[in-house]
Formats: sequence, C-alpha cells, structure tokens
Amino acid sequence: MKNWLETVLSEGDRPKIEAAVVAAEKKTNAEIVPMIVRRSSSAVEVNRGLFGGALVGFIVGHLVEHFAESLNVLHLPALTVLVALPASYYAILGAIFGVVMAQFTPLKRYFFTKHERREAGHVRAELEFYRQKVNATQDGIGILIFISMFERQVVVLADETISKVLPEATWNDVCQKVILGLKNKALAQNLAEAISDIGRLCEPHFPAKESNSDELANQLIVKD
Repeated sequence: MKNWLETVLSEGDRPKIEAAVVAAEKKTNAEIVPMIVRRSSSAVEVNRGLFGGALVGFIVGHLVEHFAESLNVLHLPALTVLVALPASYYAILGAIFGVVMAQFTPLKRYFFTKHERREAGHVRAELEFYRQKVNATQDGIGILIFISMFERQVVVLADETISKVLPEATWNDVCQKVILGLKNKALAQNLAEAISDIGRLCEPHFPAKESNSDELANQLIVKD
C-alpha cells in the first residue's frame, strides 16, 4: 500500500525538484526551500471527520430504519427483512459505516471550512519557516515554498529582505501553479516550474553572486 507521499510523487521526482532548485539558485542569490507535509491540522482536528462521519451515518441509519418500518406497514413480504433487525441497529450500522467512510482523506476534508484549511496551512508554514532556518540566511534572502497535502494549501514565505522588494501578492501565481499540479497529478512538474518562476522573479533584484554560497539544502523536505 502506498504511503501519502507516493500518491503524489514518484521515486524519480525528488531529484527533479532538487535540480530545479539548483538551476533557480544559479540565477539568483536567494535560497529556495521546497517543503511538503502530510497535514497542518492537528490530529484532534482531523478526527473531526471521524465524528462527523459517525454522526452522518447515525442520522442515515435512523432514516433507513424509519423507511423500513414504513415498508413493513405496507405489508411487503419481500422487504420485511429490512425490519428483521432490532430497533436502532440501523443507526448503529450507519454510524459504523460513517466512521469507515470518514477514514478517507477527501471526505475528512469536507468537515473543514476553506478558511480553517487556509489558516492551518499558513500557521504551519510560518512555523516551518523558522524550524528550517529559512530566516537565518546571511542576507535575509530565504524563501520557503510550502505544500500541505491534507488542506490542499500552498504557501510561499519570503524573508524580510525579499519581502521589502517583492510583496506577498507576487507569489499568487506560483501557489496556483502548484495547486493545479496537485489537482492534475502533476505535482513534480508544476513544483519544478514554480521554483523556476521564483528564481526568475528574484533574479532582477537579487542576482547570483560570483561566490554564490549554498546556505540551505536544495532537496525537498518531507514531514508529517
């Protein structure tokens, strides 16, 4: 069974992403750090999907039970099996079915508002910006391109020196390109192109130096 990363990236995709970082950093002095995480919401929040699924299943179970009793009143012998179970068993079975269905990530996602997913992605991105020391480059020119799989959120955070020249809105097209890659099962290609776009945007303001030291690692960072 594939793990969550293998569903979006193959074994050969990570070297392609690293190569895109190396190529982009040959054009600019900026340090580009790509990162992908399984989720930004906490485990407690993600379990909301389980409770939601159970609740939906419980409600549906009760409806099925009511419907089955109506059929019994109509004296339909072929369907009396629907009421063979004791009362409330339908609700219990419905709840179990809801829990099972809520194990699927796409269904869990529906129990979060778009605002909640966006907020969780941004908070985790800001946290990782400091954890990965993207803020600690000598000239303040680190850039994090952050992908949160569960929330389907992409965030680009730039250090202070870059933010003074290139405002946050600069990265909107970059984020949309990566999101499109997630939707079209072309994450590696679109992420590599997005990294190239970041290099192109930074080059006029922060061109590569003759002694362009590589302060941050180039490979894709993967975390839960």
